[in-house]
Amino acid sequence: MKKRVTADIIFFFFILFAPWWASVIFGLVCLFIFERYYEILVAGLALDVLYGVGASKNGGFPVIFTVSASFAFVASLYLKERIKFYK
Repeated sequence: MKKRVTADIIFFFFILFAPWWASVIFGLVCLFIFERYYEILVAGLALDVLYGVGASKNGGFPVIFTVSASFAFVASLYLKERIKFYK
C-alpha cells in the first residue's frame, strides 16, 4: 500500500513537471507493477487537459491520452491474466 501511494505521488509530479512522454512511460511501468492501476485513467484525463490538442486545430483528437490510457488499462488486465502475472 505504501509503495502504491509513493508511486501515485511520483506519478503526479511526473504529470505536472516532466514531459508528457515521460509520464506515459512511468504510467505504463506502474500499470504492470501494480495489480489494477486505476490511476492511469485519471492521469490520462490530466494529460489531456495539460497537453491535449484542441478539437478545432487541424481536426485534432482532443482525448488521445484518455483513450490511450483506457486501452492500455484493459490490455494490461488481459495480458496479466494470460501470462499469469499475479497468480
